[in-house]
Amino acid sequence: MSSPLESALSDLLNTAIEIEAAAPGTRFSLRVKGIDRPHGFSVDVQRRFSWLEASLQFDRLSSHLKNHLMESYSRQAQQFETSVATLTSCGVEYRSVPKSGGPAGPPEGIQISSRLQLDSQASVWDAERLSALSILLPIVQLLDNSESPDVPGSMSPEVYDVEGEVSYGWSRRYERSQANRALAIELHGRTCAVCGFNFDDCYGTLAGGYVEIHHLVPVSSMDVPKVVDPRTDLVPLCANCHRMAHRRWPPYTPTELQASRHPNS
Repeated sequence: MSSPLESALSDLLNTAIEIEAAAPGTRFSLRVKGIDRPHGFSVDVQRRFSWLEASLQFDRLSSHLKNHLMESYSRQAQQFETSVATLTSCGVEYRSVPKSGGPAGPPEGIQISSRLQLDSQASVWDAERLSALSILLPIVQLLDNSESPDVPGSMSPEVYDVEGEVSYGWSRRYERSQANRALAIELHGRTCAVCGFNFDDCYGTLAGGYVEIHHLVPVSSMDVPKVVDPRTDLVPLCANCHRMAHRRWPPYTPTELQASRHPNS
């Protein structure tokens, strides 16, 4: 059975994450399932007094993976840097990140480390999740943007990504970014912006950090794919309020929903 941390990160990234080793309260190491030793990487998180320090650690035979990550970074540097900037606004302090060699130059190397101060008002579990996410999200983002079929990764497009790409199969659907969803949760929390309901408060560990993320401008209304900013374009809603928002077209705004609620509800 997956641990709560494994489940939360796997859900946020839409990629299977496993804890490889752990010393409770001191350190733990995470890996992406399917990228096995000695050709992959791990994310190590250690507690040092009032800080959590996280770092990217490559396996000894991971040169192929590193080359693909650097190629992906050279194409997607802006999205990668936006991801880092957004996580920084959540309290992460990056101590090293890839540096490009100029507008068209390659990065100097794919090394990432960060630290996060433990807040007495926040749970250690939340801090551990954010610390691990600070490394995993940018790297999984690069894996998904790699054109190589040999590099695994299943998360949807990059942070502050284009959303609204139309794909055709048996039905028409609009692509949504899993990374945008993850950042929206980190920025806005898991409490419904309309009614204040929180799944974790009600259901405890069963909820596993569940919340629904609502697009203030519906993806299906976009004439062309557009960049979605999690800070201003996305809000957390409970399942009830999310369903009510979509009772009409265009959807009700959170303000309209709040105004329509009964005083005692």
